[in-house]
Amino acid sequence: MLKLTVQLNKKNIGEFSLEEGVTIIGRSRTSDIKVDAPDISRSHLKITVSGGKPFVENMSKHGTLLNGSFIEQPVELVHGQHISIGDVTNLILKNDEALASDSPDDKDIDMKTLVSNGSSISAVEAISSAPATGQDVTMASEPAADDASHTSLVDVDTGFLTTGGGHTQAMQTRLVSPEELGLLKLTEQKRARKRIMMLAMVVVPVLILAVLFRPRSLPPEDVIEWPRDDTGDYVDAFEPAPGGGHEQGGFDVFYPMSNRKKTSAIPGGAVIKCWIGRDQDVPMRLFLQEEIDPRFLKMDRGAAVQDWMDKVSENGGRWNFDRPSPLLGFFGRENGVPYIRITYDRHDGESWYGTVSVFRNGSRRISIRAEVPSAHKVRAQELLAKGFIMMARFYQRSHWEPRAELPKVSSAILLRELRNDMVRMAPATWAETEVQLIGVLTKSAVAGDAEIEKEASDLLVKLRTRQTKWFNSQQFAWDNAYAQGDMKRAARVAARTKAVFSNIEDRRYYTVRRWRVDLDR
Repeated sequence: MLKLTVQLNKKNIGEFSLEEGVTIIGRSRTSDIKVDAPDISRSHLKITVSGGKPFVENMSKHGTLLNGSFIEQPVELVHGQHISIGDVTNLILKNDEALASDSPDDKDIDMKTLVSNGSSISAVEAISSAPATGQDVTMASEPAADDASHTSLVDVDTGFLTTGGGHTQAMQTRLVSPEELGLLKLTEQKRARKRIMMLAMVVVPVLILAVLFRPRSLPPEDVIEWPRDDTGDYVDAFEPAPGGGHEQGGFDVFYPMSNRKKTSAIPGGAVIKCWIGRDQDVPMRLFLQEEIDPRFLKMDRGAAVQDWMDKVSENGGRWNFDRPSPLLGFFGRENGVPYIRITYDRHDGESWYGTVSVFRNGSRRISIRAEVPSAHKVRAQELLAKGFIMMARFYQRSHWEPRAELPKVSSAILLRELRNDMVRMAPATWAETEVQLIGVLTKSAVAGDAEIEKEASDLLVKLRTRQTKWFNSQQFAWDNAYAQGDMKRAARVAARTKAVFSNIEDRRYYTVRRWRVDLDR
């Protein structure tokens, strides 16, 4: 059976069986073997087992090492091979059926020096290890002429000369002359200088590289940015709204993913605490709250925002609110959901700086608030300006902000007329139709007429779906005309689209007014 052992910092953290087929290893949740390390790609490598043979293939731009060498193409694995991914993660293949071959025992070798045809050991070889100052150094003399036909061995253990005939002769010695001793000294000095030069040729470049590429401390983090993975993609975490998440047609709260997270419930919502910054040492708190109150149906947007500020101020702490932004922000990409943003400072034993976005949907008031310690205000301002809400398409199309001015005509009669108007394809009337539908929705919600409210909501979704299709076609027409340099046609498309999207509560009102047309082009 094939098994894969996962090591982290040379410690085994798990063992997995490799079955026939493909096994993906990486940091992604969808990986077959998930290794949660920041220096590993989401899908780092692939191991394919075919006919009992495993093959490994690199899938990461950072590379994968097999026994220290980069994997360039799929290669077959064998028992005991090491796969390195990242800096501290190793994978080891084990094959239970493989037979480990024993390495042969080392054999003792009788070390002897061979001297053939009567040749003697040279003076340099005999004295190279002798003291430099002594002259009482002995040398092997020439063997006798009558023994020249024998092959002789010098046993390095005994120091005796043994002839091929088995006779042992004592070695004869003579004194080394001063000239020979000087030559030996000069030779050793040259060897020492050569060794020093070779060592310098290795050490000096290493020292230079160490100085040039020594680890440098990272620059100060002047701006706290949204975290990214090793491929440069933003790393997010999601929490569904209490009334239904994105997959249920509602919305999710998204926030920077961190190694630590804590979620706790509050009335109508939740508090999410995470950590941001390069070292994830700055705490950030997100407060999501949804309130349902019939009073909101009779308030305008400014009154609903002021009511929220008054309510949180009464709950304790010292709050200092800046003036609400005069410009609308929008969640979503089509018609969008308009909201008002306010920045604030507050103190509850600690000082906090944050932003809050407030919007309504019928009788519901939703607020999303993000804050960090005041000491990090300047560095985190840009990150706190994010929306933190991802809305489903249906939520945007069914959203409506209550109107203070209600229609005087019966809701049933007005609804029947609007239903007939919807049969005709008349983009010029869409803005007025939308206003009247929201009026019917507000009036029926105040009266508690759920049937009329449901039908008006369905018509509003249908109208906004039609608006989206028409707007996309005009966007394509304008892009095409502008790309071809037909500025007159682009100007006509822009003017027609501006006339249709004249409601400032619609995100496309602002989008189309950014279509610049240079008629002199």
